[in-house]
Amino acid sequence: FLIFNLFWAPYFHFILGVIFLLCLTFYTMNQRIFFLILTLFAIYSNYIRNIYENEKFIMEKIDTIDRRLLRILQKNGRISNSDLSDAVALSPSACHRRLKRLSDEGVIKSFCAMIEPSAIAIRSTIFVEITLSKQSSEELDIFEKEVKKIDEVLECHLMAGSADYLLKIVASDNDDFERIHRNFLSKLPGIANMKSNFALRTVFKTTALPI
Repeated sequence: FLIFNLFWAPYFHFILGVIFLLCLTFYTMNQRIFFLILTLFAIYSNYIRNIYENEKFIMEKIDTIDRRLLRILQKNGRISNSDLSDAVALSPSACHRRLKRLSDEGVIKSFCAMIEPSAIAIRSTIFVEITLSKQSSEELDIFEKEVKKIDEVLECHLMAGSADYLLKIVASDNDDFERIHRNFLSKLPGIANMKSNFALRTVFKTTALPI
């Protein structure tokens, strides 16, 4: 176990570990400490190996045909299984099995309808930068729990930079955004600063990931 995990470790981990162990051994000249550190390093290497193998397994199980399926589905989620199987040169049953596997494994999260915003009188998109007064884990959790309750907030991103969060909000018009701001945004906990940016026009928009 020790030898396998020690020498399996990614190259840079292995070099750093060996240097550390040698320095420690020559310094202490104590075999017990040496083997204790060696065991701890082997356990750490085993942990890294498990992470690597899990990620590698996920990447390997999505093959070229899966990627073709996903590209098509991202553009047309309502395509029939028959047409989809023809497009990727599979039998309908084989295509269905792949789709089920991708769904069961969480690669395909869900299918939904994309609605034209103007058709339901949503004409404004606002990006709101929010800075909290405190950045403790507890404060972040409280804020995130509350912001999820606002229906008009489509996206919330924890940021690295001048602002702590970036929200994407939709509204009918300026008056509607004022309502959202007054009734919801201004009541969010722990806010120190808030900056709103109105989008003049959506140049392009897609939900398709590059596969």
